Amino acid sequence: MRDGPHPLLVYLGLAAANSEGIQGFMPQRMSVYSQKQLTEMIRGIQMYQKHTHYQERLKTQQVWQSGTVKILKPSGISACVNESKAVPLLLIPSLINKSYIMDLAEEYSLLRWLNKKGIPTYLLDWGNIASEEENTTLSIAQLLRNKLSCAVEALSEIHASPIDVLGYCMGGTLLAGSLHILSQNVRKAVFLATPWDFYVTSLDNEEKIKGEPLLNASQDLAEMVRNWAPISLPAVKEKGRLPKEYTQSLFAALGARGAVHKFIKFVSMSSDAPETKLFVSAEDWLNDGLDLPGRIAHECIQGWFLDNEPAKGLWYIDDHCVNPNTFDLPCLMIAARKDSLVPFPNAYALYEQIPQRWRYLISPDTGHVGLIIGKNAVKDVWQPLLHWLRKDR
Repeated sequence: MRDGPHPLLVYLGLAAANSEGIQGFMPQRMSVYSQKQLTEMIRGIQMYQKHTHYQERLKTQQVWQSGTVKILKPSGISACVNESKAVPLLLIPSLINKSYIMDLAEEYSLLRWLNKKGIPTYLLDWGNIASEEENTTLSIAQLLRNKLSCAVEALSEIHASPIDVLGYCMGGTLLAGSLHILSQNVRKAVFLATPWDFYVTSLDNEEKIKGEPLLNASQDLAEMVRNWAPISLPAVKEKGRLPKEYTQSLFAALGARGAVHKFIKFVSMSSDAPETKLFVSAEDWLNDGLDLPGRIAHECIQGWFLDNEPAKGLWYIDDHCVNPNTFDLPCLMIAARKDSLVPFPNAYALYEQIPQRWRYLISPDTGHVGLIIGKNAVKDVWQPLLHWLRKDR
């Protein structure tokens, strides 16, 4: 039986803090739930814990490795068109969650779908970097120079041509920080739910962006990280890592309202339905997090969330200032309108800094994980991405 969602006590505590019996003592912006709703939530958690579906990892082949970092390709894929004319694509996930969200199940695998459409697509698997003792002092610059850069160069050499790269969430920020190193080996860059401006809360030109109203992200992830920083930074220094329980607690606190509703909804879902199995698989992935090496964690919390270095033009990789205005290649920004982890204005800030002649935007009406495995992901994200990758520019 599963013991998640992690941290379970945080989920239960947040639910209790939102109960109607203490609503007069809590911040007004917190949602209020009845005893019946919270009981149903707990029932949903218990059903998730006991569910019999366990998604097996899909088979892959390793084509390159450096320490814990690997490049993987899916096994047993037959392309629909001639791959020899297609530009390879490397998917770069975040460091705090495992890479298999890109390859969750046969019917929910961006990695396999793109390969079947004729794009030779590979997955960068960071592995458990924090498990190697020498990586305690590993900096972001060293990670990009000695790991990511080498992976891109290796894949480029395998195909004897520049490749396309896609960074998801934190992986997109790392991609932006490394483009000056990767430039000779990269043709196009895709930024999928990429955090950039950690202080922006609204768009001055929001009326220019077509679509549904943006998610109200007043209490967003960045604000919570800043609130927790006085406690987390000393702990990171002492332990040499940022434990996965920290990030999972952040996500639980940020998504307390969503957690209540999703587990209430889970109670009414048919046990064998495809959407039920997807829910279970996604929850298993969310609960299967990774620790972050200490120095990288400190640079992210201090440099990104507290000092907002990327958006201010103060983020340096070695002696190079990361400036999107100097990007000299086609860049696609995919920013979700209902993303509570990387609110649309946060990601859109990167798009605004990229030269107009190189930038393209897709803004689907979904959330952070919905970009990858949502019910409309193929129509709203995967197909537009494929179309853009196939264009000459």
